[in-house]
Amino acid sequence: MFGPLTCRDGEQNVRLTHPIYDPELFDVLVPMGRMWDSHVTPTDHLYVFLYEERERGMVRTPAAGRLIRVESFSREQSPFWDASIKEPDLRVVIAHSCTLFSVFIHVGELAPEVAAAVGDVAQGGRWSPGPDMAVDLAAGDPIAVLGGSSFDYSLHDETTSLAGFQVPQHYEGEPWKVHTVDPFDYMSDELVAAFLPKNARQVEPYGGRIDYDIPGTLAGNWFLDGTVDYRGDGLDEARYWNGHLSISYDHIDPAEIRISIGRDVGLTFEDCRSCGGVYAVKANSPDPATITIADGIVRYEMTGRMQPSAENRERSVSDGVVLGTFLAQVIDDATIRVEFVLGASADAAQAFSGDAVLYRR
Repeated sequence: MFGPLTCRDGEQNVRLTHPIYDPELFDVLVPMGRMWDSHVTPTDHLYVFLYEERERGMVRTPAAGRLIRVESFSREQSPFWDASIKEPDLRVVIAHSCTLFSVFIHVGELAPEVAAAVGDVAQGGRWSPGPDMAVDLAAGDPIAVLGGSSFDYSLHDETTSLAGFQVPQHYEGEPWKVHTVDPFDYMSDELVAAFLPKNARQVEPYGGRIDYDIPGTLAGNWFLDGTVDYRGDGLDEARYWNGHLSISYDHIDPAEIRISIGRDVGLTFEDCRSCGGVYAVKANSPDPATITIADGIVRYEMTGRMQPSAENRERSVSDGVVLGTFLAQVIDDATIRVEFVLGASADAAQAFSGDAVLYRR
């Protein structure tokens, strides 16, 4: 999943015992499954967010392990409150065993001890030692400073594969994705107690969910016909997500249907400033997990989203403003036909036109 690695004795049944970031120094933990902009399909990582200017502390490893990869993006990052602060933008991979891995994305300058072991990683460059030359870390050791206003965290267990991806092979461009697990399931009771109050999602699974495919139904992830898979063969490689579609559920309230569309359907930022390409459904019905070939064409009136309260900035509900109607039809177990009719009500959008397109698993 992350290259060759020698297995060691005593690395079985790993538990996460230390915070990846001091709970007193961040505002909210956002679970997996968040969809927004280029993240058309549910994200395979959590977010640690600072909503307001705060002290930036150290990101730490939640369990003992080996540092096996450091990658630098070709840009710097800054906290939103001070653009003059410049930090590297790094992706760090830690192997807790030869099958369990933590991934941190958008962390900043490496901790001094780590930097001394790794050496200089040029912007856009990568450090990746041989399988027996990784840097050992103890649980709770600092890895890097929080470089901007947030960072991503994910946990991947090679012994586990998600059941909710109908065609797992279509995610081979990101081979860790099908092995994504809920970090809360691997945490000690003490760590759960420390993080759960900061978690925006208060229903199980607390870490969120990313795999909603149900064969023969509308539910889950889809790829534009001809693009084949997650990496979007046939599209501009820099915007592979334009071929993505997800008909799934909200990352905070899984009872809320969400339609997330990568391709341009004519809606602008001015039409819905808070949507980010992800739309609520008027009346929150019908449930896509129940729609099959037998239902023929179904119509969803897509609406904007709004925050129901100021206490939870991550939660959103329909604002009731119909932006248009999304028509969908299950063709077979792995194919659907869809069309979005801008500005139309469900009554006005009864049938597909020549603008309808196919999506496949």
